[in-house]
Amino acid sequence: MIDSICFITDAYPYYDADTRNIFVKRLIRAVADLGISCWVIAPFFPVSKKKPPKKWTDLSPKHRNKIRIFCPRYLSCSNKKIAGFNSVHLTEHFFSEAVMQTVIKENIKPDVFYGHFILPSGLSAAKIGKKLSVPSVFAFGESTLSGIESYGLDAVRALTQEMTAAIAVSSFNQERLIEKALITPERIGVFPNGADETLFYPSNKQKAKESFSLAPSDFAVGYVGAFSARKGMPYLQEIMKKAQNTMVFLCSGKGNLAPHHENCKLCTALSPKDIPRLLCAADVFAFPSENEGCANAVVEALLCGLPVVAWDLPCHRDILNETNALLIPPGDTEGFYQALCALRDDATLRARLSQGAIESSKNLSLTRRAENITAWLDNMIRKES
Repeated sequence: MIDSICFITDAYPYYDADTRNIFVKRLIRAVADLGISCWVIAPFFPVSKKKPPKKWTDLSPKHRNKIRIFCPRYLSCSNKKIAGFNSVHLTEHFFSEAVMQTVIKENIKPDVFYGHFILPSGLSAAKIGKKLSVPSVFAFGESTLSGIESYGLDAVRALTQEMTAAIAVSSFNQERLIEKALITPERIGVFPNGADETLFYPSNKQKAKESFSLAPSDFAVGYVGAFSARKGMPYLQEIMKKAQNTMVFLCSGKGNLAPHHENCKLCTALSPKDIPRLLCAADVFAFPSENEGCANAVVEALLCGLPVVAWDLPCHRDILNETNALLIPPGDTEGFYQALCALRDDATLRARLSQGAIESSKNLSLTRRAENITAWLDNMIRKES
């Protein structure tokens, strides 16, 4: 098996309230719990007052294995077109240079460089892997290709085509990698996102509802995600108006489209440790997002045994089906609302989909995902060598 991995990512949460790339942190911790030595290089552009240390250590949750994190400072030039030149190339260059300098300075010698997301981390892994003759992989979890297209598909292909492998978070993302010829099909593995089974699981619903000042009889609809147009906030606000006082909504997130309505009993960003409590208080999970790679929030809801109502989109089809969800034609807010009503009024349907969520979530634990990814990567590296 692989003994060591150097993860490259644009963020690794240091403060408890920092939610950026929290799912990346949880995956790396799960990998470290398998006994694999983990380095993390997360270059930091110092724009906020809260700065992570340049070097620090994290511990995996179960076995307390060390994860060594490095946060070198770098210069970001944003992503802007200036006289035909896109500044994202400079940003990626400075990011990659910060990673390379850290690898050399700290004498990091992994079995594989793992870039989380194609830009900038995946391209950085590709450059460093090629220079040091070390296998490199990238994880493709992006919901859109806009950043990659800004950089230039040909320039991205020139680097990704030579990488050992790619990890797609959904079959839909796999298809997009093939369509854009970013890497050959046989080198793509599909691994839907996973959630930490020690945090997300069904628990006492009445107690969870009481913590949000809800009555046991209140039909609660949960939502976790950004309050943005892409995540479907205009749809959710319309659905809230239709529901009036027949449902209550618990929404955790932040953004300029916060769903203020009298039946929205929570409209703020909870800390990551409080999200499981929200999901256990809810009777159903509503997710009107318009595009995703693979939605971590949906995976977490499934582990908590929640039926899901979402648009019928290709990105959901690896994890949602008739056993655990009601899938609605995109944009049909009346159909979405009626699906919530059906789950409110039909306890048998709700129980069936809840049980289906629990069954399907057995393949979506973070531990299993870490095991599957590392075993597959080990096999891909052996083939290449």
